[in-house]
Amino acid sequence: MRILIYYIVAFIFLSSCNNKTKSISLNAMKEVMWALLNAEELMKIKAINDSTYIIKNNRAVYYQKIFSLHQIAQKDFDKNFEFYKNHPSEMKILLDSISNFGIKKREKAMISL
Repeated sequence: MRILIYYIVAFIFLSSCNNKTKSISLNAMKEVMWALLNAEELMKIKAINDSTYIIKNNRAVYYQKIFSLHQIAQKDFDKNFEFYKNHPSEMKILLDSISNFGIKKREKAMISL
């Protein structure tokens, strides 16, 4: 899971633009990043089960669906991620909240079994 977070962070670093402010709330960023992490995991599973499945070709489609589902533009997400990249203490809060969000989701899933 930690490797996946680093992968997402590195990918977004490469596609981000310069901005010093954030316009998406921490809670919204947490949910979007959680969805992006899950999309990456799903693509990895599909790639393992299907040798013709190419993650690189499908990543943009998944990401665009996630952004539209959360009603944000990728440009806005990139600007906000740039803010977090430039403010490590805020990034730590974001990553910790994503981790806690995942733990709570897992606990809910375990209880419902």
